[in-house]
Amino acid sequence: MTLTFKGELPTARSNHGAILTSQRKIVIFGGENSDGYLNDVYILDPNELKSEKPHLTGTAPFPRAGASATRVYS
Repeated sequence: MTLTFKGELPTARSNHGAILTSQRKIVIFGGENSDGYLNDVYILDPNELKSEKPHLTGTAPFPRAGASATRVYS
């Protein structure tokens, strides 16, 4: 079975952080690939097979790999 996502897909990477939100979307941050460490963010919606790279403002964190991500319930 092959799944085809619509939208802007993340580059291939490893050692990234990811969480599942309460809206059942996957948020991916950072990681590394053959070009080095990454500090980008992507949001994947597996139910709709959509992917997006959101426009973020402010100062981006330094690129990193191997960091963990935790969803905090409120």
